Amino acid sequence: MPTVPDAFAALLTKERERAGLTQERLGQIAGMDRSSVGALERGLNSPKLETVMKLASALEIDTCELIPQMRWRMTPAGPPVGEWVEQ
Repeated sequence: MPTVPDAFAALLTKERERAGLTQERLGQIAGMDRSSVGALERGLNSPKLETVMKLASALEIDTCELIPQMRWRMTPAGPPVGEWVEQ
C-alpha cells in the first residue's frame, strides 16, 4: 500500500499535468522552489497544510482534491484494512 506522501505525490502530479504546468511554473505560482515541488511529487516529503493550500490555489482547485482519501474495509480475521481511493 502506498504511503501518504506517495498518495499525495500521485495526486499532485496528476493535477499539475492536468493544469499544463511544469514543476517550475507551479512552484513560481505557489511561491515554492521547483525542487520542493519535485520532492513532493516523488513522495520524499509530507506537505504541511499551508503547502497543500498554496498548491491547490496555484492549481485553481479545492484543497480537498490534493488530500488522499482512504476507504476502510473489514477483514474476517484481523483489523480493518485501508485502501487508497482513486480520485
